[in-house]
Amino acid sequence: MLFATDADGEGDVDVFSASLFDDKIAVYLKDGSNNYTENLISTNADGVISVFATDADEDGDVDIFSASVSDDKIAVYEIVNADNDVPTLTKSYQIRLLWRIRFYISIDKNS
Repeated sequence: MLFATDADGEGDVDVFSASLFDDKIAVYLKDGSNNYTENLISTNADGVISVFATDADEDGDVDIFSASVSDDKIAVYEIVNADNDVPTLTKSYQIRLLWRIRFYISIDKNS
């Protein structure tokens, strides 16, 4: 899963990735020469299937959200140290992801 946005405020498009099979979340920051540098956010997102980035708390930097299926978690990563631009896991929520819940619908053609 990929998500693109300006992660570092430099006015270019950076790319976030969520890798299901190696449990990795990373951001690829674009420099002025159109090169991308990988920055690991986590290698412990067990079965990560989704990543999204936005400034949710309006503090001027990007917050990263991920969803992982093997551990049924939504995680939030934030930049907590102004000297370090690498996001740190700050919150993790145990949930039951909707795709894992089975819904049964009975249709009665006589009603």
